[in-house]
Amino acid sequence: MKGIMIILSFLIVSCTSSRTLIENNETFFKSLKNHSKKKECGYNLYENIDTINERLDFINYEDDTIFLIQEYNIQTGEFYESIWNSKSKVEYKRKNETSEYIEDLLFPKYYYTLVENWNLYKIKEYENKYGNNFGANIVKAYKVDLNSGNLTLTCVSFSSFFSPNLES
Repeated sequence: MKGIMIILSFLIVSCTSSRTLIENNETFFKSLKNHSKKKECGYNLYENIDTINERLDFINYEDDTIFLIQEYNIQTGEFYESIWNSKSKVEYKRKNETSEYIEDLLFPKYYYTLVENWNLYKIKEYENKYGNNFGANIVKAYKVDLNSGNLTLTCVSFSSFFSPNLES
């Protein structure tokens, strides 16, 4: 019993000490990438952090929920990403070394709603019903909770899907 308590104490201390305090965009993306490696959908940062830093001033690193959607289009070689919270949004597409920030929505409107509500059941239902087509891209969605500078990450990976019925 004493041995189990020592092992548990060691695990608690090592898990706590390995956390990185999120203070800015650089530590945010570094932690996001490290946390997502442990999940089924690793985060890919294709944009230069210095370039995107200028546009992410709306994130509150003390207490915020941030959503991200990523997709790599295998047919065009373009990478798409949307990063948002309740205050603002940044969307860009990248091909080779060229990035273009987009004012309109990069993804179907219902993607944003499903991700914001973190409705994994509906995401998988729609993927099975309207997705899994030949040539469908893999989409990764992330929900990042920041609380007192600590990051908690949940993510889902699914095949892109589309239905005009979902647009309303």
